[in-house]
Amino acid sequence: MSQLQERLGVVNTSQRVCSNQLFLLRNQLLKHETFLFKSNDESADFETPVSKIRITDVPLQEYKERRLLVGSSTSPMAVTQYSAFYAYFSHHELAPGKHHTLIFDTVKTNTDGAYSGITGVYTVPLDGVYGFIYSIRMGCHTTVALGAFEIIKNNEVEGVSFINAPCNQQDTVTGNVIIHAVQGDKVFIRTHSQSTIDSNVYSDLNGKTSFSGWLIHADQ
Repeated sequence: MSQLQERLGVVNTSQRVCSNQLFLLRNQLLKHETFLFKSNDESADFETPVSKIRITDVPLQEYKERRLLVGSSTSPMAVTQYSAFYAYFSHHELAPGKHHTLIFDTVKTNTDGAYSGITGVYTVPLDGVYGFIYSIRMGCHTTVALGAFEIIKNNEVEGVSFINAPCNQQDTVTGNVIIHAVQGDKVFIRTHSQSTIDSNVYSDLNGKTSFSGWLIHADQ
């Protein structure tokens, strides 16, 4: 009788161990199923067709498309329209005569190549409103630093500046205009067509003789 009881005890113990192991296995299986379920959900998110993604959900894409619209060939503002130049004398010019075009041969800025450092002429690239400014440094040639300078568009005088300084001094005169011009117009600086220039034009580290211009607004 005692042997039978011992055997029943062993069986009961084995049953409890098996039950515990089964419980642990069920828990592990449940964890794996939960993990797989979450993984499937995440995979489904990645499988969303590109065609269903709204532009509003992608700010960078929206920004790029707006930029493309600005540059579209069908847009009136298809290309950013600008033109600007700046040039100065690399040397002195002694006693220039009347009606003499000044050539600002050192070109520092010339965004679209519209200014020529060989001829001193700016060729208008687009119809629109332009600003031009020039600065002439002068010194005595004989008894006085005397001279007048014109800014010309084609054959028209758009502005005049005059300088009169004692012989023992140098001075600078500046002129500027804002004008409307059309494509192909020629703009340049010259000595006055009638007044005698009784002075030298200087340009060095102490002061540059310069000419610059830029497109303010292109016609639409």
